[in-house]
Amino acid sequence: MRKLDPQHTQFGVFLAFFLMPLSGLGTDIYLPSLPAMAEALHTSTAQIQFSLTIFLIGYALGQFVVGNFLDSFGRWKIGAVALFLFGLSSLMIAFVDSVAALHGLRLVQGLMAAVVAVAKRTFFVDLFSGEQLRGYLSSFTIIWSLGPIVAPFIGGYLHIHFGWQANFIFLALYAWLALALELWRGGETLAQRQSFVLADIASRYRYMLAQSRFNWGLLNIALPYSATLAFSMVAPFLIERRYGYSPEVTGWSALLMGLAWMAGGFAARWQLSTALLSKHRRAFGAMLLAAGVMLLVSLQYANLYTLLAFAFIVHASCGMAFNIYFTECLGMFPQFAGLSGGLVGGIAFRYWSPWPPLAKAARQSAANAWRRDVRVARIAPARSNPHRWPATSPPRLVQRNLASVDRAQKTRCARHSCAAKNLSNTAAAGRSSRAPKPVRAGRRARRSKAGCCCIPMPPAAGLCSLLPDCHRAAGAPPRLAYWP
Repeated sequence: MRKLDPQHTQFGVFLAFFLMPLSGLGTDIYLPSLPAMAEALHTSTAQIQFSLTIFLIGYALGQFVVGNFLDSFGRWKIGAVALFLFGLSSLMIAFVDSVAALHGLRLVQGLMAAVVAVAKRTFFVDLFSGEQLRGYLSSFTIIWSLGPIVAPFIGGYLHIHFGWQANFIFLALYAWLALALELWRGGETLAQRQSFVLADIASRYRYMLAQSRFNWGLLNIALPYSATLAFSMVAPFLIERRYGYSPEVTGWSALLMGLAWMAGGFAARWQLSTALLSKHRRAFGAMLLAAGVMLLVSLQYANLYTLLAFAFIVHASCGMAFNIYFTECLGMFPQFAGLSGGLVGGIAFRYWSPWPPLAKAARQSAANAWRRDVRVARIAPARSNPHRWPATSPPRLVQRNLASVDRAQKTRCARHSCAAKNLSNTAAAGRSSRAPKPVRAGRRARRSKAGCCCIPMPPAAGLCSLLPDCHRAAGAPPRLAYWP
């Protein structure tokens, strides 16, 4: 097996840093495209979000297993095969036509990204030691944060100009470029191979997991990273549906969060000589303080700018804590570099598993708030004259949401009998001595047998009232009565 030429060590460092953002690219590059992918594959947003969870499951399980193979059979050839398969699975995703195929290929992506990540972590442990190793490992987490920084920005741009498929084609080209560089000047770095015997593997696992310091570090790696992943899953729906911005704004927001994570990594690097407990208090203290103030401020001022301002501080604190404990854990067992690197990554992602339900609940809350804005924007505002439209138009972002609702569900009105029902109401009102009493906001609307929510209207008000599942007939002015 070809060994790494000592003259190419710095090129190997460059290539390792080049591949560090690969897992972050795999998770974040298609975040701005989640709603579009749901429409293209004719499935729900929850199923598309589950593809992210599938990737992370493969990424976590792969790191658990691959460390033993890397310690026993070497890093270079296994890493090269993983790069090829990662690129192939990425290219195939661009042409899938079902969500089941998407989930299967995302699992392969996660497994291959795990192999590449662990192989490149062990590269530094194989070649360096002491303060030089600590410096490289600290820089590694900073370079790794480039993935979450640039991925949504690149993904938003590719989605707007070329479609969501371009994101996965980009991943394939990225992996195959790294593979070409690896075959050109890469080589094996493992000096001493470990035995691949189940009893010996089990004893190594027991030895490492029995160290309380190592377990404490794993927990402090998992919690900050879990918080950032939960935000990444919810942010596209908050920004695009709750606040009405485009996928490109989602990409810029993710870019800002990635810069915050990198800032936290630099802060941790500057404190390499500081005691571990002091760094821990600074990182988690800032995180909890920012989260508490954000909750209080959001009660009065909830908008995109307050969200991103406080999320920046939280992400910087998370990046600092992640960098501190990642550096500590990877340097504890240099004789089992592959196994320790796999455990650090695998267990950290395993701790993330309780977060998808919380992220899903937060996403549903954002969707409900968006629907509530659509309702409130069309309530008749003047009690003194409830038949008049408001003098001022709804906010610009709400208008955009309303227009998208009208376009998406315009054809549904033809299937409802709102016009006929309201025509009868209008005729009855013309024959009576007094006009029917208008429905006030907050009063529950009556539902017709056809499934429409029809409200008695005065003759001048039009034919059909507009509710989320009942849309106006042609030429009728939209109105809405709120129901709980």
